[in-house]
Amino acid sequence: MAPNWDAITEVNGAKIRHILEMAGLKRGDHVLDIGTGTGVLIPYIEETIDPEGAIDAVDISEGMLKVAALKYGHFANVRFLNLDAEQDIIDDSYDVITLYCMYPHLERPLETLRWLVKINLNPGGRLVIAFPESRNAINGIHRHNDGSVHSDKLVEGKEFAEWLEAGGLNVLKYVDSDDYYITIITKNA
Repeated sequence: MAPNWDAITEVNGAKIRHILEMAGLKRGDHVLDIGTGTGVLIPYIEETIDPEGAIDAVDISEGMLKVAALKYGHFANVRFLNLDAEQDIIDDSYDVITLYCMYPHLERPLETLRWLVKINLNPGGRLVIAFPESRNAINGIHRHNDGSVHSDKLVEGKEFAEWLEAGGLNVLKYVDSDDYYITIITKNA
C-alpha cells in the first residue's frame, strides 16, 4: 500500500499542529515517531524542533519508510529506522514519542507502552497516542479490518486513561471529542 498511501490518506496540518502543541513539542526535542508510515508527522515535527532537534522515524514496513525517506530525506535531522517497536530494541532516549494513528496496530499495547516509557522516554518526557478524528470515526474505520488492527476498538477516553494508569502509566491528559482522540502519558522527572 505504500506507493498509494498518500493518495488515499487525508492530512490536516492544523490538527497535527494542535496535537504536537498539546504534546508540548519544542525546539531541540528528540522525537521518536513510531509507525511513521510515509512520514505524515515529519514536516510538522521538524518545523517545531528545528535543526537543533532530531527525529527517529520508525516503521515496520520497509515500503512505507522508503516513501517517507524520498519525501523527507533532505532533512538532516531525521533517521529512518526499519524496526518493529514491539520486538526490536530502540537504542536511544526521547523527549517525545508519538504513536499517530497507529495504536490499534499494537499486538501488546500495555506491555509496549510500558516498555517505551521505561526504556526510551526521558524523565519529564511525553508519549502521545493521537488520532485527528473522533473515537467513533476510528472505530468505524477499524470495524472491518484486514487483521492488521489488533486493539480494534478505542474505548471512551476516561476509561482508556484509567486502564493505562492501572497498568502503571502516568496519564497527563486525554481528549475524547468529536475532533480528536488523544492521550498523553508522561514519565516523572
